[in-house]
Amino acid sequence: MKKPEAQILILFLVVFSAIQCNSKSKVESPVSFEMDGTAGITFVLSNVIDTTNIFTQHWNFFPGEFIESDTLQVVKDGFYTLITSVQKPQFIKAYINDFQFEIFVAPGELDTIKIGFSEEYPVPDFSGPHKPQNDYNLSKYLHFNSWDVDLNRAQFQINSQTVDELIAQNDSVTNSELDFLEEYYGKHELPGDFYNYEKANLKLIDASYKLSGFIYLRDFYQKVDRIPDKYYDFLKNIDLNSDDVIFSYHYFSGVDYIMNQILKEKAEELDPHSLQKLSDDSLISLTNNLILEIIDSLLLEPHKDYFLLFKYFQLESLSQKKIKRPARRCFTRNS
Repeated sequence: MKKPEAQILILFLVVFSAIQCNSKSKVESPVSFEMDGTAGITFVLSNVIDTTNIFTQHWNFFPGEFIESDTLQVVKDGFYTLITSVQKPQFIKAYINDFQFEIFVAPGELDTIKIGFSEEYPVPDFSGPHKPQNDYNLSKYLHFNSWDVDLNRAQFQINSQTVDELIAQNDSVTNSELDFLEEYYGKHELPGDFYNYEKANLKLIDASYKLSGFIYLRDFYQKVDRIPDKYYDFLKNIDLNSDDVIFSYHYFSGVDYIMNQILKEKAEELDPHSLQKLSDDSLISLTNNLILEIIDSLLLEPHKDYFLLFKYFQLESLSQKKIKRPARRCFTRNS
């Protein structure tokens, strides 16, 4: 008998191909991931006094993998161009020796970052097609004194004693970031599509930390034992089919979490004694049908296509690592 992981993998590949060929929920959308895309960054360095190492890091989704570029090693001033694999417009981390920056890039585009080492902590000077986005992010860094404001949220997960406290502390971070965005947008030129993306992304980050935060409070710190009424109301502010939100780093994991929560609810409605009588093949088939039903209710194309592809690569990765996660674990089986 085939392993459950292999069967689920084959099913997702077949379903993904079928949906690509014939869909009843096709909508026009400018969203597109460049699976083999690359972006270029030219580093303009001055006052180099020692060996300087330059590289970038970020995550791709198809497949889900951590991408670290080749390292440029330079010993003098000059122009140095680094090419890295990217599938969508996004911020990536750039490292120049001990200095860390973020730069917004996109497939097929070349951006420039100018660095002078005469200062203790050099401030980057951006140019190129995404200068407005990078100037905004630099201003945000200088305002909050951090390239990663979300580190505060992670700390809240540890320090929060109640769900209400968790929500309030996350809201304080989100509101401060949204206020900064609105103030900046009112005073500076910023592309409308990026403004819409950033606003949707901040709300999605907020939702993501609230989703994971409850799990931390319940499972790791045993501070709560049940989900409060209307706890998930904040998800009503998230449009999962918005073009503004799909490029967010948190999008696919967020949809995956919501899908699994609905799957658990549906599983609890089934008769556990009947489930015990099912073979692994039948249980896998039942699970797959429920998953596809949920996805179909949540997403339209192209978001549905990309999520199915995300799941396919996710399951392929689990299969390659030989992590056994049979479908039977999705269900509550009371004796």
